[in-house]
Amino acid sequence: EKAMNKAQNDKIVHDAALGARTLALEAGAQVLRSECDQLRLQSTDEINALKLQSREWANLADRAVAASRAETEHLREKLAAESAMRLKLLNELQDIRGTVRVYCRPKPGATKPILTIPTQDILIVNEDSRPVSFKFDRVFSPGTSQYELFSELEEPIVSSLDGFNVTLLAFGQHGSGKTHSILGDHNLDESGLPSLQSHGVQLQALQQLFTIAGHRKGRYKDSFSVTMVEVHNEKLFDLVSGVAAAQTDGEVVICETRRDKRKGIDESDWRRGKLEIRTNIDGNTVVQGLVSIRINSFEDVCQIWQEANANRLDRLQMQGSDLGSYERNSNV
Repeated sequence: EKAMNKAQNDKIVHDAALGARTLALEAGAQVLRSECDQLRLQSTDEINALKLQSREWANLADRAVAASRAETEHLREKLAAESAMRLKLLNELQDIRGTVRVYCRPKPGATKPILTIPTQDILIVNEDSRPVSFKFDRVFSPGTSQYELFSELEEPIVSSLDGFNVTLLAFGQHGSGKTHSILGDHNLDESGLPSLQSHGVQLQALQQLFTIAGHRKGRYKDSFSVTMVEVHNEKLFDLVSGVAAAQTDGEVVICETRRDKRKGIDESDWRRGKLEIRTNIDGNTVVQGLVSIRINSFEDVCQIWQEANANRLDRLQMQGSDLGSYERNSNV
């Protein structure tokens, strides 16, 4: 009996302890459920607050983008107005200075100086007993650098992007520095090909034109093409037709005259490579039959010039021509 009573008492104590533990667990679970509900409510409030904040941020971003677009449009309009004003001032300056300008660049290195430059536009020749003076738009000193020369000519040359026709012509006797001023110094590299050094006015101008075209490509679309023609003893030679780019990107220049417009163009001549100086329907002088190549960078120009000059040297060597005497009667 004592053993049974003890077992019953133990069971009662165990059940009581189990019940107390169950009650404690239920109380803890209730607390956890309450905290979970609180966290759920808090999370919901925070998510709603984030949604409101995101809408505010989106509105701020939209206003910032709109303000940026308005500022960009204002700057574009301001730039367009300033470009128009610059073009107007350039036109007035062209009228004041004249559309044709003549510059003089004496060649340095004379052992007996016979030239005197008293002012920037006067040149005096002292070769004879009686000095003779000449007036130019500008007389450069013999030590003028290529950059200084281009700085003087940059404004009218760059105006070609505004729609002006610009012609740059070097005139002088053989060895007076025409090629040096226009193209620069060219020597043969290790492979025997001509390479340019100390870029002249023309190459500096092309480099500047490509730079400006790159800066304004968002507002304008500029395109460039190159042709090279040589005149030797009243004969025309196309220096571009033999370069690699001419086979893929070359286009033959066709001159349409008023007569051609009435009767149609006879393509048989220029397709055989015949070059002919003609005046087109707009009154412009065109060399019909030349190959024109579209260029996209300054490096394209240098590559085409290098190939064209190399082909020219090969042609003269095959003909057995003396380069010095040939150059005296040649203009490119």
